[in-house]
Amino acid sequence: MMIALARKTLSKDLLKRHGPFKVRAENSDPFEPDNARNDRSAEPFIRAEVTADLLDEVLAERSSKATPLLKGATDSELAKYPAIQRALRIEARLRLQPGNRSGFVECRDVEPKGVILALHGWSAGTWQFEHLAGQFAKRGYHVYAPRLPGHGCTNHDGVPTTQEFPTNNQVHLYTEFADRVYNEAASLNLPIHVIGLSGGGTIALDIAGRHSVSTAVLYDPFLSPGKPHADNLMTIFRWLDRFTMGQSSLLLKLLPVVFATPKKNVERWGRNGHVEFNAAHLYTLTHYGREAIERAKNLRISIQLVTSDFEPVTVSRKRLVDLANSGELRALFAFDPALKVPHAMIHWREFDNDQARAQARALTFNLIKTKIPIGN
Repeated sequence: MMIALARKTLSKDLLKRHGPFKVRAENSDPFEPDNARNDRSAEPFIRAEVTADLLDEVLAERSSKATPLLKGATDSELAKYPAIQRALRIEARLRLQPGNRSGFVECRDVEPKGVILALHGWSAGTWQFEHLAGQFAKRGYHVYAPRLPGHGCTNHDGVPTTQEFPTNNQVHLYTEFADRVYNEAASLNLPIHVIGLSGGGTIALDIAGRHSVSTAVLYDPFLSPGKPHADNLMTIFRWLDRFTMGQSSLLLKLLPVVFATPKKNVERWGRNGHVEFNAAHLYTLTHYGREAIERAKNLRISIQLVTSDFEPVTVSRKRLVDLANSGELRALFAFDPALKVPHAMIHWREFDNDQARAQARALTFNLIKTKIPIGN
């Protein structure tokens, strides 16, 4: 009954809130008022269709109540993909949270069209692709979801630790990781599509800017902090580092960053990950993101940016808009804040608006199929 009701109300609800999905015209402002968009009567549009089957897939995700894990191919099944098998064997020696282990989900029912290089959110884990990976495989794509640098590590007591996260003057660790996982995906000799959430979106953008990929879907990529004073602080310390040989930003290690909400409600959060950091970790990711923006200027591949105005302080909206406007074949779709779409917009544990999650899936599948990004 729930599925039938959702099917009946979905299209009306989405059109009421957003109107038809439109391809953003070059140099237009993705945050301009609705009445300005509605005046473009002659502008062509394309829908990111949320079909009944897709909605069923999204609703079915909730049937998984256990701690989420990405269930990928076994070691013996990976024999056909030696570069990825080798990477996962090396990782198997590490003491990691289960939900953070790298995985490879194989497309088995049809001839593979390509490989999805899926990069999870900063502080989270590969578990975020628990359902999306299977949906890609069903549509004819292999999915390779590697663990981000430093993620999933635990101490001798099994407590998650961020000691291995890239910190001051270690941007190269992100760059080297991006090169390695791209090469592992490229070993399959198939077209590569990159998708990434938050810090994973930053890495996806870097890969797109330096390697050959077909498309890129970036879910709220962390390109710089959303709060202006935090964004300015990162800039100031970058400037000071130039005169102190990288020593000034070491002070940021004294500034703790704690994700309080998941820490208070771990049962509902229901996943592996990290909640305690320091500002030096964000400093490194921020400047990696800013470098990725520069490399992506005028990049001629299709890029779909997806964001939400519900949590505007998480990532810099200005930099997202600048990125959307810095080249062709890219568009920014922003969810209405009334839909309460969070920064972490992939897994139902963190994003329980089924209709909006289906819409995010539709935007993703549309770009990979048509290479036409959709803005609003």
